[in-house]
Amino acid sequence: MRLREPQAGAMLLEALIGILIFSMGILAIVGLLAASTKSAGDAKYRMDASQLSNQLVGQMLGSINRSTSSALQLVALQNNFSSPNGAAYTAWLGNVTANLPGAVAVPPTVVIIATPSTSLNTPSSQATITISWNAPNEAAGAHVYTTVAQIR
Repeated sequence: MRLREPQAGAMLLEALIGILIFSMGILAIVGLLAASTKSAGDAKYRMDASQLSNQLVGQMLGSINRSTSSALQLVALQNNFSSPNGAAYTAWLGNVTANLPGAVAVPPTVVIIATPSTSLNTPSSQATITISWNAPNEAAGAHVYTTVAQIR
């Protein structure tokens, strides 16, 4: 009867340990890929929210009639752009809900108020635009982007 050598099976054990280490490395790379994909999606939605809020600010600036008084300008801005019933707001809201997932759950808000001016010749209004959205499997309003703009 032949006795087994003391090193028998050592090569198999080394191969199994090598495969285990390699598998853990591959799983780590897959985890990094998933995290980077999620981060890229979050960045895209944040950029979309920024562009949408800047679009609305641009519409506000374009709608100002310099020949009217600041009080009338403020009323016109509030009637046209304030949430939830302004005509320009409702048109813009359709664009927001089309571009950001979950924006319907927490509708964006637009608040326009008069701000005290430092000189009599430069009355202004302050517009605060808040947009919320959520990716699938996230709570409503998980992400928020706020823009504050001076409208003169």
